Amino acid sequence: MSFEHEAEHEHLYANTVIPGLLQTREYALAIHQAREVRSPNDVIEQMVDARIQRQGILRREPPLHLWAVLDEAVIRRTVGNSAVMAQQLEHLYQMTQSPTVEIQILPFSAGAHAAGAGQFVILGRYDERNRVAVRDSKAPGGPTLAFPAAAFAAFVDEVRGASADGRLV
Repeated sequence: MSFEHEAEHEHLYANTVIPGLLQTREYALAIHQAREVRSPNDVIEQMVDARIQRQGILRREPPLHLWAVLDEAVIRRTVGNSAVMAQQLEHLYQMTQSPTVEIQILPFSAGAHAAGAGQFVILGRYDERNRVAVRDSKAPGGPTLAFPAAAFAAFVDEVRGASADGRLV
Protein backbone atom coordinates (compact mmCIF):
# COMPACT_ATOMS: atom_id res chain seq x y z
CA MET A 1 0.00 0.00 0.00
CA SER A 2 1.44 3.38 -1.01
CA PHE A 3 1.47 6.60 1.00
CA GLU A 4 -0.96 8.02 -1.56
CA HIS A 5 -3.51 5.25 -0.95
CA GLU A 6 -3.25 5.78 2.81
CA ALA A 7 -3.52 9.57 2.54
CA GLU A 8 -6.70 11.51 3.19
CA HIS A 9 -5.46 14.64 1.45
CA GLU A 10 -2.88 15.52 -1.17
CA HIS A 11 -1.50 18.99 -1.81
CA LEU A 12 0.65 19.44 -4.87
CA TYR A 13 2.34 22.01 -7.03
CA ALA A 14 3.03 21.19 -10.69
CA ASN A 15 5.19 23.35 -12.93
CA THR A 16 5.58 21.30 -16.13
CA VAL A 17 2.60 19.02 -16.86
CA ILE A 18 -0.86 18.26 -15.51
CA PRO A 19 -0.48 15.92 -12.50
CA GLY A 20 -1.37 12.27 -13.12
CA LEU A 21 -4.45 12.36 -10.88
CA LEU A 22 -5.95 15.03 -13.15
CA GLN A 23 -4.93 13.73 -16.57
CA THR A 24 -7.28 12.48 -19.27
CA ARG A 25 -6.35 9.20 -20.95
CA GLU A 26 -5.34 11.05 -24.15
CA TYR A 27 -3.15 13.53 -22.27
CA ALA A 28 -1.51 10.70 -20.30
CA LEU A 29 -0.89 8.80 -23.54
CA ALA A 30 0.76 11.85 -25.14
CA ILE A 31 2.95 12.37 -22.04
CA HIS A 32 4.08 8.73 -21.98
CA GLN A 33 4.71 8.66 -25.73
CA ALA A 34 6.94 11.72 -25.37
CA ARG A 35 8.83 10.36 -22.35
CA GLU A 36 9.06 6.72 -23.39
CA VAL A 37 10.16 7.05 -27.02
CA ARG A 38 11.93 3.67 -26.95
CA SER A 39 9.14 1.76 -25.24
CA PRO A 40 6.77 -0.43 -27.26
CA ASN A 41 3.15 0.68 -27.54
CA ASP A 42 1.85 -2.10 -25.29
CA VAL A 43 4.18 -0.99 -22.47
CA ILE A 44 3.05 2.62 -22.89
CA GLU A 45 -0.59 1.50 -22.79
CA GLN A 46 0.10 -0.35 -19.52
CA MET A 47 1.61 2.83 -18.05
CA VAL A 48 -1.43 4.85 -19.11
CA ASP A 49 -3.80 2.21 -17.69
CA ALA A 50 -1.93 2.33 -14.36
CA ARG A 51 -2.15 6.12 -14.29
CA ILE A 52 -5.89 6.12 -14.99
CA GLN A 53 -6.48 3.35 -12.42
CA ARG A 54 -4.60 5.42 -9.82
CA GLN A 55 -7.24 8.15 -10.22
CA GLY A 56 -9.67 5.85 -8.41
CA ILE A 57 -8.53 7.34 -5.11
CA LEU A 58 -10.53 10.44 -6.05
CA ARG A 59 -13.71 8.31 -6.21
CA ARG A 60 -13.18 5.98 -3.26
CA GLU A 61 -15.07 6.33 0.03
CA PRO A 62 -14.00 8.57 1.53
CA PRO A 63 -12.34 10.20 -1.48
CA LEU A 64 -8.90 11.74 -1.37
CA HIS A 65 -9.12 15.52 -0.99
CA LEU A 66 -6.90 16.97 -3.71
CA TRP A 67 -5.63 20.53 -3.69
CA ALA A 68 -3.50 21.35 -6.72
CA VAL A 69 -1.70 24.50 -7.74
CA LEU A 70 -0.71 24.44 -11.40
CA ASP A 71 1.82 26.86 -12.77
CA GLU A 72 0.34 28.76 -15.71
CA ALA A 73 2.93 27.07 -17.95
CA VAL A 74 1.19 23.74 -17.30
CA ILE A 75 -2.02 24.82 -19.00
CA ARG A 76 -0.29 26.75 -21.76
CA ARG A 77 2.08 23.95 -22.83
CA THR A 78 0.51 21.92 -25.62
CA VAL A 79 0.64 18.21 -24.93
CA GLY A 80 -0.51 16.01 -27.78
CA ASN A 81 -2.43 18.46 -29.97
CA SER A 82 -5.04 21.18 -29.59
CA ALA A 83 -7.88 18.64 -29.33
CA VAL A 84 -6.08 16.77 -26.52
CA MET A 85 -5.50 20.06 -24.70
CA ALA A 86 -9.09 21.25 -25.13
CA GLN A 87 -10.34 17.95 -23.70
CA GLN A 88 -7.80 18.15 -20.85
CA LEU A 89 -8.78 21.71 -19.91
CA GLU A 90 -12.46 20.76 -19.94
CA HIS A 91 -11.60 17.79 -17.72
CA LEU A 92 -9.84 20.10 -15.25
CA TYR A 93 -12.92 22.28 -15.09
CA GLN A 94 -15.16 19.23 -14.56
CA MET A 95 -12.87 18.01 -11.76
CA THR A 96 -13.36 21.30 -9.90
CA GLN A 97 -17.07 20.52 -9.65
CA SER A 98 -16.19 17.89 -7.06
CA PRO A 99 -16.20 19.18 -3.46
CA THR A 100 -12.98 17.24 -2.85
CA VAL A 101 -10.91 18.68 -5.71
CA GLU A 102 -9.49 22.21 -5.67
CA ILE A 103 -7.39 23.52 -8.53
CA GLN A 104 -5.65 26.88 -8.63
CA ILE A 105 -3.52 28.41 -11.36
CA LEU A 106 -0.36 30.23 -10.32
CA PRO A 107 -0.17 33.02 -12.94
CA PHE A 108 3.05 34.14 -14.57
CA SER A 109 2.36 37.57 -13.04
CA ALA A 110 3.02 36.09 -9.56
CA GLY A 111 6.73 36.26 -10.40
CA ALA A 112 9.17 34.44 -8.13
CA HIS A 113 7.44 32.30 -5.50
CA ALA A 114 8.05 29.77 -2.74
CA ALA A 115 7.72 26.77 -5.08
CA GLY A 116 10.24 28.11 -7.59
CA ALA A 117 12.55 25.16 -6.95
CA GLY A 118 10.15 22.68 -8.54
CA GLN A 119 7.24 20.32 -8.10
CA PHE A 120 6.17 18.90 -4.77
CA VAL A 121 3.55 16.59 -3.36
CA ILE A 122 2.44 16.60 0.27
CA LEU A 123 0.36 13.65 1.45
CA GLY A 124 -1.40 13.68 4.78
CA ARG A 125 -4.02 12.30 7.13
CA TYR A 126 -6.41 14.11 9.43
CA ASP A 127 -5.75 11.77 12.36
CA GLU A 128 -3.86 12.40 15.57
CA ARG A 129 -0.48 11.69 13.98
CA ASN A 130 -0.77 14.93 12.00
CA ARG A 131 2.09 13.91 9.72
CA VAL A 132 2.64 14.44 6.04
CA ALA A 133 4.74 12.66 3.50
CA VAL A 134 6.67 14.68 0.99
CA ARG A 135 7.76 13.15 -2.28
CA ASP A 136 10.37 14.89 -4.40
CA SER A 137 8.89 14.58 -7.89
CA LYS A 138 12.33 15.09 -9.44
CA ALA A 139 13.58 11.83 -7.97
CA PRO A 140 11.36 9.00 -9.22
CA GLY A 141 11.69 6.01 -6.97
CA GLY A 142 13.58 8.12 -4.45
CA PRO A 143 12.85 8.04 -0.74
CA THR A 144 9.59 9.35 0.67
CA LEU A 145 10.12 11.25 3.89
CA ALA A 146 7.61 11.98 6.67
CA PHE A 147 7.65 15.36 8.43
CA PRO A 148 5.38 17.24 10.86
CA ALA A 149 2.70 19.16 8.98
CA ALA A 150 3.64 22.41 10.75
CA ALA A 151 7.02 22.40 8.97
CA PHE A 152 5.24 22.94 5.64
CA ALA A 153 2.28 25.10 6.67
CA ALA A 154 3.91 28.44 5.86
CA PHE A 155 5.32 27.15 2.57
CA VAL A 156 1.96 25.77 1.41
CA ASP A 157 0.15 28.95 2.51
CA GLU A 158 2.57 31.11 0.54
CA VAL A 159 2.09 29.12 -2.68
CA ARG A 160 -1.69 29.04 -2.14
CA GLY A 161 -1.69 32.80 -1.55
CA ALA A 162 0.36 33.54 -4.65
CA SER A 163 -2.21 31.66 -6.74
CA ALA A 164 -5.30 33.03 -4.98
CA ASP A 165 -6.25 35.20 -7.94
CA GLY A 166 -5.78 32.25 -10.28
CA ARG A 167 -8.61 30.05 -8.99
CA LEU A 168 -9.82 27.79 -11.78
CA VAL A 169 -13.48 27.84 -10.78
